[in-house]
Amino acid sequence: MKPLVELSFMPEKLALKEEGRPVKGGFFYRPNIVPPADYAAWRDYLQAFVRFLIHRYGAEEVRTWLFEVWNEPDLPFVFWNGSRDEYFRLYAESARAIKDVDAQIQVGGPATSGGKWISSFLRYCRENDVPVDFVTTHQYAGDPLGGVEDQGDAEGQAGGFDAWPLKDWLRVALKD
Repeated sequence: MKPLVELSFMPEKLALKEEGRPVKGGFFYRPNIVPPADYAAWRDYLQAFVRFLIHRYGAEEVRTWLFEVWNEPDLPFVFWNGSRDEYFRLYAESARAIKDVDAQIQVGGPATSGGKWISSFLRYCRENDVPVDFVTTHQYAGDPLGGVEDQGDAEGQAGGFDAWPLKDWLRVALKD
């Protein structure tokens, strides 16, 4: 068994604080659910964390782990108080920061609920030369939080999942 390192919830000192934009999520532990105020500081923070892991566990071991950027950014005011485009930027900045420490570390996302944003996430990564080693989404039986239902054909593309060009985009993204 190997860790899946989820990079989510913004440290208090790095959290963006804008008037009218709640910083804290709705759960009892009140996580910071906003993008960073300063992407250079976020990048430094992530790189220090990854270097610590490599120092503690060794590069060979850390390269076997998966690093997932955030958790369900498609659920506003629960896990993410930002737009889809803001999440894509967070993913890009995070993936590049990690890969700059060690290009062999595996980074992925978008870690959305019910297959949301996968098509647009892969398109964004391809068009902006953003590294993506794996794709994640969280499927639920039922709708435990509201708005978390099976998306079927993910982003409304005709023909359903089998006709969806995910396989083609994954081949490009994963450089098979």
